[in-house]
Amino acid sequence: MTREEKHSVESEMSRLALPAMLQGLLFTVVFVVDTLMVARLGATSIAAVGAAGPVIWSISSLLFAFSRATTALVAKGIGAKNTEEAKMASGQSLAIALILGALSATVFVTCRFFIMAPFGLEKEVLPLAASYLAIVGAALLFSLPGHIFAVSFQAAGDTKTPLIVSAIGNLVNIVGDYVLIFGVWGFPALGVVGAAIATALCRVVEAVLLGILLWQQYYCPEKKHILTYDKSTISSLFKLGVPATAEAASFHGGYLMFSCLVSWLGTVALAAHRICL
Repeated sequence: MTREEKHSVESEMSRLALPAMLQGLLFTVVFVVDTLMVARLGATSIAAVGAAGPVIWSISSLLFAFSRATTALVAKGIGAKNTEEAKMASGQSLAIALILGALSATVFVTCRFFIMAPFGLEKEVLPLAASYLAIVGAALLFSLPGHIFAVSFQAAGDTKTPLIVSAIGNLVNIVGDYVLIFGVWGFPALGVVGAAIATALCRVVEAVLLGILLWQQYYCPEKKHILTYDKSTISSLFKLGVPATAEAASFHGGYLMFSCLVSWLGTVALAAHRICL
């Protein structure tokens, strides 16, 4: 490889990677802003977010890990100038995301107290944590398909659009947190529930915007790509996605166990742990 070719490759890698890295950072910033805002309410509120937050983060990361297969297959189709293959990979991934999103949302809403039970939370913390878990968990119905939209853009070489949409989502979350947590501009002060609603609204806005923008692209999946079961594509998705999900599970399983142990130390310890994270 000549020096000019190497420089070209490095420039292209930076062009694609930097926006994707910033988008990943912005995804985390949503939880950071929630923590900063809720921390003003006291140890009970921050402990509630500190207990429910890792559960949402870990499950989301597990489900998002599966999308690595989507990135690979969509990029393969576009690189080979096989638009149909790219559409099918994106469409089948979207179908899986819709199913998993609906199942996850249902579980988080209906089993919120059962899920939080192992954390041994004090009686004033448990209802707040369960409410935060249910509201943000319900938004997985939108955030999982939204993530498929985002990785479809990235696989096609457009990493800036998901970054811009993520920035808009963060703005929605920041404004929503301020308004709904503290009760300004005529809105009621909802505390932890307000933080959860703002985060959920952020994910819904991101998914809707990405869906609208993807609909205008030549590699956007059509109805037949979503509703048709394509055995070959599904097989490839699971072949690539399951190991990635298992790898994420090994990390986040330990993280959840550690968070659970910290929660048994008490409300103040859990609140301090959340802030330091």
